[in-house]
Amino acid sequence: MPENTNTKLIAGLGNPGPSNADNRHNAGFMALSLFSAKQRLTSGTSIGNCTIIQGEILGIPVILAWPLSYMENSGNAIKEAMDHFLLKDPQDILILHDSIGLPPGSLEIGKGGEPGGHDGLISVDSALGTGYARIGIGIGYPVPGDDGATPSPKDYALSPFDFDELDIVRPSLALAADAAFAWLTKGFDSAQALLSEQS
Repeated sequence: MPENTNTKLIAGLGNPGPSNADNRHNAGFMALSLFSAKQRLTSGTSIGNCTIIQGEILGIPVILAWPLSYMENSGNAIKEAMDHFLLKDPQDILILHDSIGLPPGSLEIGKGGEPGGHDGLISVDSALGTGYARIGIGIGYPVPGDDGATPSPKDYALSPFDFDELDIVRPSLALAADAAFAWLTKGFDSAQALLSEQS
């Protein structure tokens, strides 16, 4: 079958299930859901190990994908979706993900190959190579709690945002969704310029 050269795919990384929905590690899921709502794309379906929404934005066919195979297997789930829709070029893929160590409210944009220990990005790199674009959403870094104990990075990422963090994180999720729109409609450089203006 011929390669699909027109369609773009935007995937958000996270872990499935209600118990994970508000976790810091699910910031990619959150940003993609916000993008979906802003663009009024609904009516999801299951394809392989992803929840998928198909639509069109400014004449550009787009697929939104929420991998449901847990973070460390995200790449295989996204690759299944790519194969289903005959997508071959990683440059047609944008990944939205959480970024531990980046302050809450901050965003970074780059291309694959810099997973920094992120299980989801390691999986995506393995399955897709490093040509995809990515937008990282800052979730901060663990600090000692009232009891003096510091959570491990894994436990921190898998815990919910603190209430006072949400006022900082929500605007960054909205900006990540706007940057995804810029990437889709105008390309990587436009998304990068948008985030540079906001920094």
